[in-house]
Amino acid sequence: MVTLPGIVQAQSSVTLYGIVDTGIAYTNSQRGASNVQATSGKLSGSRWGLRGIEDLGGGYKAVFTLGNGFRINDGTLA
Repeated sequence: MVTLPGIVQAQSSVTLYGIVDTGIAYTNSQRGASNVQATSGKLSGSRWGLRGIEDLGGGYKAVFTLGNGFRINDGTLA
C-alpha cells in the first residue's frame, strides 16, 4: 500500500495600487509679488494600498483592501 500526501495549492492574488497627486501652483498677485509653490492632493489625493484575494478552499475566499492617503510634500497622513 502506498500513501501519498494530499497536495493543496491555494490561489491568491495581491495587487499594489496607488496614485501620486501633485502639482505646481503659480499666483501672480500675492501682495504685489508672484508666488510658486508645490501642491499636494488637488484633484483626488495621493494614496497607496494593497488589495488581495486568498482562496480558502471549499468555495470560500478572503478578500481584503488596505490603503492610506498621504501628502506628497511632507509624507504626512492625509
